[in-house]
Amino acid sequence: MAEQGTRKGYANVPAVNPKDGSPWDLYISLEKLQYITKRGMAHAKELAFVVPKVLLAPKAIFVGVRDELEDNWLCYVGRPAHSYRGRKGDPCPPWPGEVYLVFVTSDHVIYTFRWEKAAEDNPDLPENYSMRFRERAL
Repeated sequence: MAEQGTRKGYANVPAVNPKDGSPWDLYISLEKLQYITKRGMAHAKELAFVVPKVLLAPKAIFVGVRDELEDNWLCYVGRPAHSYRGRKGDPCPPWPGEVYLVFVTSDHVIYTFRWEKAAEDNPDLPENYSMRFRERAL
């Protein structure tokens, strides 16, 4: 994985290191930030409030995202207390039966984030987690 530090054209986002639980920074491109804000307030508020909570207090962190054929990507999984909906991004209860996933590249860059259906055997994890990811780090 890439070295930690500041990167030009990126914003730092605090997270939990999957190796030892210590703090470390992930990154999101300023270009992606602009794109998300253009998608509406609900998406912008998810990025501002949900993503950081999942990155700092994940229910699980997986290594190796088989969905994307990326062996060193990370997936942070959480069950945030709120979702945001509508034109104004109104706070609402989380989507029932879903968890929130934040996908991170091997260069520590946040690639995407979204709600997905939770596993029936463990509501803190995404559906088919044992098939989708190479291993669980946390």
